[in-house]
Amino acid sequence: MVRALLTLLIFTLASCANSVEIREKWTKKEDGSRFVEIEGTSVHYRDFGEGQAIVLLHGICDSLHSWRHFKKPILEAGYRYIALDVPGFGLTHGKEIPYDQENYTLFLNKLFKKLNIESPIIIGNSLGGYIAWNYAINYPRETKKIVLLSPAGYPLSPPLVVRISENGFLQWIAKNLSTRMSSDFIARGVFYDRDKMEEEDLERFYELFNLEGNFEKYMRVFKSIMKLQNAVPDLTRLETPTLLIWGENDNWIPFKQTNHWKRDVDHLEFFPLKETGHTPQLERPKKTIQIILNSLKKE
Repeated sequence: MVRALLTLLIFTLASCANSVEIREKWTKKEDGSRFVEIEGTSVHYRDFGEGQAIVLLHGICDSLHSWRHFKKPILEAGYRYIALDVPGFGLTHGKEIPYDQENYTLFLNKLFKKLNIESPIIIGNSLGGYIAWNYAINYPRETKKIVLLSPAGYPLSPPLVVRISENGFLQWIAKNLSTRMSSDFIARGVFYDRDKMEEEDLERFYELFNLEGNFEKYMRVFKSIMKLQNAVPDLTRLETPTLLIWGENDNWIPFKQTNHWKRDVDHLEFFPLKETGHTPQLERPKKTIQIILNSLKKE
């Protein structure tokens, strides 16, 4: 009994130490990491430059590091670059918000006020795109433009990594038998060319997925997503100028959903990307940011 308790104690301490190391690794001050408190939630973000603010919102199982290839071009073009870990993911921690459209929108509005962000351009991928267009509908006068990369919105069958939130046995397997190999397999699924994914991103996905407390948060976000899988949005209400970029080989949110966007959204500029999956900012960063900056020049 004593030996078992000692073993458990050693394992617990090792896990805590590992969590500290992971947090320190991905929140280095020299990389620009900061934290700001929004009603009990400690938000991990990075803020560089001056001028018109561009806010970047990542998708599920991701973090602000997903946008690192955009930083230099955005700053060189004279914009302010703000990337954050969306509540429920990354290194944002503390009090949790309900992971739904209304509360994500309210959270973003409070964050903008805290960081003195006025009339931002919001770039969002996947879940981040969903948050971006919902924000624009609710705060049309306070949003200059939105750029959506394979955004969530219309009904679809969620990817397997999301569906496990409804199966306790699969959750147990995912939490207790997760390996770097299985993590790499899931992570590479957002790419068309799986070999293009950088080692840094594979390592980040695995470490943040296994960071103490993150798995449980991921499952709570996924359960909220499952409730919305058949919801039909009224995107005819979206009045904000919108740039839509979508990988033609997206395995997470089908490319055919672009037909709904083109049908329902006025002021829509659309760019398809050949041989690209669900995360253009990682798989085709140079091409994607070039499209975005060229579009912004027209404003």
